[in-house]
Amino acid sequence: MRLFGPGDVNSDSKADVFTIDGNGDLWLYPGNGWYSLGAAVKVGNGWNGWQLVASGDLTGDGKPDLLGVDSNGDLFMYAGKGNGTFATNKQVGNGWKWIEVLPAAG
Repeated sequence: MRLFGPGDVNSDSKADVFTIDGNGDLWLYPGNGWYSLGAAVKVGNGWNGWQLVASGDLTGDGKPDLLGVDSNGDLFMYAGKGNGTFATNKQVGNGWKWIEVLPAAG
C-alpha cells in the first residue's frame, strides 16, 4: 500500500490522506482534526504502476492538485475540485519513467 497526504482535498479545513492498495484502488481517508482519520472512501481504481505526488496548488485556485506518473513515464496533472475528487487528467510531460518521485523535504 502506498500512502500520501495531499492536504485538504475536501475543503473541510482538515488534512486528508490517500492510499493506493495492492489492487490499484485509490482510497481517501478524510482527516477529522483529532489526530486520526475518518472512514476510507474509494475514489478511484486502475492506479497500478502509477506514482502519485501531492503537488500543492498548481492551478492557483486554492485547491490541492495531484501529479501522477504512469508506467510509460507520462506525467499527468489532476486538478482538485475541493470536494475530495479531481478533474480529468491533463498530460503535462513525458520521459519521467526513470525518475523516482520522492516526498518533499520538511
